[in-house]
Amino acid sequence: MRKVKSMIANTTIENNIKNAYISAFEMNDKSLKDLIIINTKCLIDDKIQRYVYIDSNRLRDELIYYKFYGEKLSSKNIINILLPVILSNTNADKSEEVVIDLVSKYIRFLKIEENTYEYILSAICYNIIIHKLIENKNVEYEELLQSAKEKL
Repeated sequence: MRKVKSMIANTTIENNIKNAYISAFEMNDKSLKDLIIINTKCLIDDKIQRYVYIDSNRLRDELIYYKFYGEKLSSKNIINILLPVILSNTNADKSEEVVIDLVSKYIRFLKIEENTYEYILSAICYNIIIHKLIENKNVEYEELLQSAKEKL
């Protein structure tokens, strides 16, 4: 019975992750969708340390290619491009490290350094909230805010 409950819980978590990733594409900005796809293509699973990170060399190459052949970014709300990294990591702390590094790279690439701290703070909060929701889909709003507040 315990195995069945565990399997059902894992299936629910997997469905939540799939739904979160799919819903990130429900926007009108094609450039943000493309950047989410680029991040997904650049993911590397480090099975030894048990976390997923971005291949910096491939990301750089993909962004150079995108700079010449992709669409100009029309939105400065880049937080959803972090979703592949956040969702693929089971360790929230490792995910946070990768997310901060990734958002820093995008800030430089997109030349939006004037809001560096806001993007990093948003990325950390986004990471915390998503991991809490994955852990417990019925988590209360106050608990989400408290977790983010404690972490910050």
